[in-house]
Amino acid sequence: MKVIKNRKLWISATAITGVIFGALVVGERVTNYFEPAINSMLNASTTEIIEDPNADQIDTEYYKSDYTYDQTGEQKLVQDGQDLYRSIVEEGTALLKNDNSALPLATTDKKITVYGNGAQSYFTNLNGVLAKAGYTVDSAVWDAYAAKRPTARTTVNLPEWSTVPSSEGDVALVVLGRRAGEGTDCAHEQTTINTEFASNQVQGSINKANETEFPNGDYLSLATTEDTMLRGVKALKDQGKFRKIVVIISTSNAMAGDFLTNPEYGIDSALWVGQMSREYGTQGLVNILNGTVNPSGRIVDTIYTDNMLNPAMVNFGTFSAEFTDDITKADYDAVNVDAYTYSDNPQQSSWDRAVVYQEGIYVGYKYYETRYEDVVMDTPKVGTFDYDSYVAYPFGHGLSYTTFEYSNMTLDDSDEDVYKISVDVKNTGKVAGKNSVLVYLQKPYTEYAKENHIEQAAVNLVGFGKTTDVVEPGEKTTVTMEVDKWQLRTYDAYGAGTYIFDSGDYYFTVAGDSHEATNNILAAKGYSVTEGDSNLTKKITNDKLDTEIFSTNYASGAEVENQFDSVDLLRDEYAKKDNSDLKYLSRNDWTGTYPTETYTVTYNSCMTRRILWL
Repeated sequence: MKVIKNRKLWISATAITGVIFGALVVGERVTNYFEPAINSMLNASTTEIIEDPNADQIDTEYYKSDYTYDQTGEQKLVQDGQDLYRSIVEEGTALLKNDNSALPLATTDKKITVYGNGAQSYFTNLNGVLAKAGYTVDSAVWDAYAAKRPTARTTVNLPEWSTVPSSEGDVALVVLGRRAGEGTDCAHEQTTINTEFASNQVQGSINKANETEFPNGDYLSLATTEDTMLRGVKALKDQGKFRKIVVIISTSNAMAGDFLTNPEYGIDSALWVGQMSREYGTQGLVNILNGTVNPSGRIVDTIYTDNMLNPAMVNFGTFSAEFTDDITKADYDAVNVDAYTYSDNPQQSSWDRAVVYQEGIYVGYKYYETRYEDVVMDTPKVGTFDYDSYVAYPFGHGLSYTTFEYSNMTLDDSDEDVYKISVDVKNTGKVAGKNSVLVYLQKPYTEYAKENHIEQAAVNLVGFGKTTDVVEPGEKTTVTMEVDKWQLRTYDAYGAGTYIFDSGDYYFTVAGDSHEATNNILAAKGYSVTEGDSNLTKKITNDKLDTEIFSTNYASGAEVENQFDSVDLLRDEYAKKDNSDLKYLSRNDWTGTYPTETYTVTYNSCMTRRILWL
C-alpha cells in the first residue's frame, strides 16, 4: 500500500509540474509579446545609460550625412532626391524608334494632343508639365481619357474612339501603359479543367484579361480599343491634322512590339520609360521630348512581336498534375491537410500544381540570339527560324538623337580577379549625348557540354558602363568596364556536380544590343554577317576542362555541389519513373526539344509520401 501511495503522489507531482511548466512556457511568450506595455505599467527601466568621461572626444556617428540637421539641409536633401529621380528617368528611358528625326520635338511643335489613358493613369501631371514647358495640350481630349481609367490590372478601359473629341495640332502623343505585380501577373490564356480529385481547376494564367479588349487573352498585346485609337490617330495624320505620331510606353512588363513598326499605324517615334511617378519624373520625360536631354537608356527585356511565341509560354502559369493509379482521394486530401495548411501557407490546397521550366536557360535574348547563331552556322536540327519575325527590338536596344561609333577594344587580364575591358566611344553625329556600353560573353558549347546536358547561350550580358560625361559631336572618350573572371564558369549539374571551366574559346564583345553582340562574335568566327564587327571582340582559349578552379565558393570557401536534385524530374529517384518523357529545350536538338504543349507532371505515391515526410 505504501508503494501505491508513493506512486500516486509521484503522478500528482508530475501533473502539477507539467501544468506549471506549461504555464511558464505560455507566460514567457505572453510577457515577451507584451513586454513594452508591462514595463510601462510597472514603470520599469530596461536600459541603463553609463556616461563616458571622454564622450566629447568620441565620434559615434558612423554614417555621416552630407546634409546639415536643419531646415536648409532637409530641403537640400529633398531637392537632391528629386533631381536624382529625374536623372534616372532621363538616363534610363530608351528611344525605340525615331523615323525622320521626329524627336526631339521641333521648335514649331507647340500644339500637342495626348491620346490614351496611360498619361493620366501612370504619369503625374503630364499635361501640366507640358504646359510649363511651353506646349499647348488639347484639354477636351485629355479630359475624355481622364474620365476612363484602367479598372484592374487586366484591362485598359479606353473610351470608344467615336466619343473622343476631334482634334488637330502638331503632335499626337499616344501614351500606353501596363501594370502587373505579385498576385496580379500579366494575364494570358486561361482555361479550367476538372481533375480526378478536384473540379474547376484554373490552367495557365492566374488572371484573366478583359475578353473584349484582349480576344487572345494576352494583356501585353495591343488591345482592340488601342488598335482602333492608333488607326484613328493615323487617319488624322493622313488628313494633315498632325505632323507626327509619338508613342510613349510606360510598363515594366514588355508589351508585344509588332505594332510599333506596322505602317498601318504610322508611328514616327517611340519611347520606353518603364514605371515612374511624381511630377519630377514626368519632367525628365518632357526633357527628353523637347531635347533638353538626349536619351541614352537601353531596354532590359527583349521586345517580341508576339509574347506568346516565347518557348516559356506553354509552361507559364498554374497547371494541375496527374496521378498514378496507386494514389487515392484519401492520399490527396492527406497532403492538403497535413502538409499544406500550416503557418497560413498561401498555397493551401494547390500542392499538386506544378510548373516545369522546359525552356531551361533559353529565356529572352538567350533563346533568340542562340537559335539565330545556330541558323547562321547551319547547325544540325536547328529547324526553320526567322529572327526578325520574332524580335521587334532586341535586349539592350536604345537609340539616341546622335550616333556613336566604337573602336579600339582592349582586354587587360593582369588582375587576378577581373578582366578590364575598354573601348573608345566617338560621337559621330551632330548632337551631344551619352552612350551606354554593354559587355557580352560567349562560352563554348562543347561535346562535354552536350553529353552532360549543359546549355550555353550565344551571348550573356556580363558587364556594362556609360560615358561619364556628355560627349560632344566629333569627340571621343574611353569607357572601361570590369568583368569578374568567375563569369567564365558554368554549372555542371549532371557531370561534375559543381562549377567547371570548360575547354574551348571564350569570346568577349562590346556592343549595344544583344543582336549586335551575336553578330560581332559570328564575324570573329569567320561567318558572313552584315552587321558584325570582329574588331570589337576578344578571344580567350582554355585548352583543358577544369573541374576544380571554380568548385569552391569564392566568398565562403565552401565546396560547391548539387543541392536540388530532388526538384529535377529527371534526376529525382521517385519522380523520374513516371516523368521520363520530359525533354528540356536544347540547342543540340532545337526541333526535337522545343516545347509545344504544357508538360503535365505525374505524381506517384512515393512522391506524395515524401511530401508528407513519411
